[in-house]
Amino acid sequence: MYEGKHIHFSEVDNKPLCSYSPKLCKQRRLNGYAFCIRHVLEDKTAPFKQCEFVAKYNSQRCTNPIPKSEDRRYCNSHLQVLGLVPKKERKKKNEQLEDVRSRLHPDATMAVSLAVPSLALKAANGLNGPTRSPQR
Repeated sequence: MYEGKHIHFSEVDNKPLCSYSPKLCKQRRLNGYAFCIRHVLEDKTAPFKQCEFVAKYNSQRCTNPIPKSEDRRYCNSHLQVLGLVPKKERKKKNEQLEDVRSRLHPDATMAVSLAVPSLALKAANGLNGPTRSPQR
């Protein structure tokens, strides 16, 4: 394993961080390597290759790593940009809440409903707003 020139450790748990030398990188190392996923291409023994995507506006090549074991030329981001892989659609918050509720046990769904009170519910005393205790 290539250890890198700059070895520094996390202040929180004293684990070794990425050994990228041009500037300080505070990301965790990949297991068995001296670099994080962003800088693992610095280690020539690592089983990663560089994405082959070249930006049209500045002719710079993408710096994202791809596992050598995978038979592809582009990283996940550029596979989506090139239309080779469909983009994942983002769910709206309401759809996410419904997904969570549908996965829960029926009793748990009731607990979620009770834990998140609706503004439409009236107060126990029949009034619409909060009640004040009488001043003495």
